Amino acid sequence: MRPPHSCPTGSTSAPQPEPDSKFSESAVVSLVAMSNRAEGDARGLAALGAAIRTLRVQAALDEQGLADRAEVDLRLLQELESGQREPTWGDLRRIARGLETPLETLLELADTLEQG
Repeated sequence: MRPPHSCPTGSTSAPQPEPDSKFSESAVVSLVAMSNRAEGDARGLAALGAAIRTLRVQAALDEQGLADRAEVDLRLLQELESGQREPTWGDLRRIARGLETPLETLLELADTLEQG
């Protein structure tokens, strides 16, 4: 490895990659992996939303009814059901309680829906 380059002020700059390094290739691989993870996260959120909606309909509740029972804002519930928002752990616990279903059941259904 080469020593750091000196700047005119006497501080050192970040080491530069060697001309034949794999830096560019690994950066592209990292970006692709991050993109794939983001797509997976979006699928997971959509599946979670579908699971919430499925259990809500099975419980014969409208959105406002579940929001009231779960003590969450209606807009939050709508965003969760549409996969537009990531819930907190507390959100999930309150929604499961409002659905009168174990949290594990909600998460298992979401996982099943995500797997297709």
